[in-house]
Amino acid sequence: MNKTLNIGLAGYSFMIDEQAYLKLNDYLAALRNSLEADEADEVMHDIEIRMVEIFRELLGKREVINSEDVDVVIAQIGRPEIINEQEEIYYSQNTAHTDNESKTRQLFRDGTNMKIAGVCSGLAHYFGIDVSWMRIIWLVIALIGIVSAGISTTLIVLLYIALWAVLPKAETASDFLRMKGRPINFDTLKEESGRVVNFANSSTQKVQEMYRESQPILRSTGSGLWNVIRYAIGIFAALLGTVLLSGGIGAVALGYIDTDSWSLPGNSIFILSDYNLKYALMAVIFLATFLPALAFILIAVKMFSPKTTFKNLGYVFGALFVMLLSCSIFFGLSIAKHKAQLTGYNEEVTNISIPATGDSLIIQGYDVKREGNFIKMGKNFYHNGKIIHELSVPEVKIQRKDSVFQPYLSVEQNVQGYGLGLNTTVPVRVEGNTVYLPNAIQYPFADRFRNHYINYKLIVPKNMKIIRGANRNFTLLNYESATGQGDKVTLDIKGKKWVIQETDDEDSILINGKKYDAATGEKILDSLDIDLSDLASLQIDVNKGSNHVQVKTGK
Repeated sequence: MNKTLNIGLAGYSFMIDEQAYLKLNDYLAALRNSLEADEADEVMHDIEIRMVEIFRELLGKREVINSEDVDVVIAQIGRPEIINEQEEIYYSQNTAHTDNESKTRQLFRDGTNMKIAGVCSGLAHYFGIDVSWMRIIWLVIALIGIVSAGISTTLIVLLYIALWAVLPKAETASDFLRMKGRPINFDTLKEESGRVVNFANSSTQKVQEMYRESQPILRSTGSGLWNVIRYAIGIFAALLGTVLLSGGIGAVALGYIDTDSWSLPGNSIFILSDYNLKYALMAVIFLATFLPALAFILIAVKMFSPKTTFKNLGYVFGALFVMLLSCSIFFGLSIAKHKAQLTGYNEEVTNISIPATGDSLIIQGYDVKREGNFIKMGKNFYHNGKIIHELSVPEVKIQRKDSVFQPYLSVEQNVQGYGLGLNTTVPVRVEGNTVYLPNAIQYPFADRFRNHYINYKLIVPKNMKIIRGANRNFTLLNYESATGQGDKVTLDIKGKKWVIQETDDEDSILINGKKYDAATGEKILDSLDIDLSDLASLQIDVNKGSNHVQVKTGK
């Protein structure tokens, strides 16, 4: 039973028995003593890497290095005393086994003599030719690919890239020896290690010299470039800060001077009628723009004048942020309080009977008059402190039913705030065959924060004709013109004949034999220029045999 130890070679861990360890330790000490102090560490590192390669080949499935393994390593690398006394023996045929094994060339990329990635230099070592000739060969092949379709230059480039990716880069002395096909022993490792160290030192020295020579140029160039960037950042920050500050001041001034131009959703415009909410909102808008504007302006000052210092800047920004936070919390809580009182909706449907005679119905808009001194709020609201006058464009949905013989208008009110009652006035007027839709609704000023929605639905007999009046400040949904449904009708209006027929497609209509989309067809029908003042004496003569309809007014 032998005692085993754990050792480390070039960063790799191995288990070795005690006798083999003593032999290997003495051998490594002898190698180090035979080297100069300035080259010992680098050469010994390369020797240890070579030992790792040999041990891995010898161990196979075994785990412990024995004395025989160490003897093989010593035989391949060589003993220091033999190297010192008979240096040439290791290049003779007596070490043919080791030499033949080592002289098998391997492909590497040579980083010490590269133009791009060291591929050509590595191939030159492998084939034993000068690296310049290898580069010329690649260049000639590439030129042939340009003038000949037989070889693609792209293929040459891709091949180079593939070799770049596949071939390992020679980094250790053992790698360089394999690349050149030289034996790997103490002398060659020592020689190659010196070259690698010299290359690294010379490269570092060249870089340092280039840096020292170019340092004044780099300093002046960098300073000039930084100045350009600095001034560009300063100008951009100054412009951005000025725009933000101007926008904030403008919004606040506009809130105090002209609220008509404000466009807020629903009844939110009435926030400005409550002075506490108005001032809080103005403060939030101003501070929210002033804080970033101030930051950008200070950045601009710092860019233009780097030596400028700002005292107590943190306290200033902290105080402004606390003010913004306080105003935002007050405003948010106030709005939440209003909204908490307006949960749900009150709904009410009113059906208004239309005492129409005949088979035609006229839809007409009209302007609701305001009595007294009203103040405008936003674009759609007026108030006198007691009543809100809200402008709107009525939307009427036409619904035809076979079971309906007398038309009626269904008015549906939806007012925010369940349980608060319905206080909305919807001034719809019905006069004979004409329905007048208001352009505004009215409700108490106390209900200013409640959203009011009015829906109109006109239910008529299936064959009733709908005519739009002169005041068309309303929208008809599912509008059907006076042509009927699917019938071919000829209208004789002021001596001009119009042949109109609806198609199976609800989104199109035929006018004088030409097909139009519904919107365009509606515009054409609206342009027939019927004088609505004469519709009271409207006469319609129908010839069922020819589907001819003659329309005559009282004139």
